[in-house]
Amino acid sequence: MNFADMFGKVSQMQQDMEKAKAHLDEIFVEAEAGGNMVHVKMSASKKVKQITINQELLTSGDKEGLEDLLCTALNKALTLAEERHQQEMGHFTQNILGDMNLPNIPGLNLGNLGL
Repeated sequence: MNFADMFGKVSQMQQDMEKAKAHLDEIFVEAEAGGNMVHVKMSASKKVKQITINQELLTSGDKEGLEDLLCTALNKALTLAEERHQQEMGHFTQNILGDMNLPNIPGLNLGNLGL
């Protein structure tokens, strides 16, 4: 493979990476706490899209309870988003490795590098 071909592959990989990252913004996970008193929707890129709080919880005046439920729902959503992120980026990195004709290297996960 000559330098021009290699540069082209790197450029294509960068474009594919940007597409993969944009795709993560379109994938959503949802989590709840307190019997759906608090509901969180988060993207696989770990951005909170929506938080819904049951009106009863708001009018109860239980500030500490609300804070606890928010933490629980957000942490659940973050865990799900991270799992989905790893899954999606795992597919992407497998495609890269396949395109580069590299051997399967056990334990190699480019997603751990923030890709």
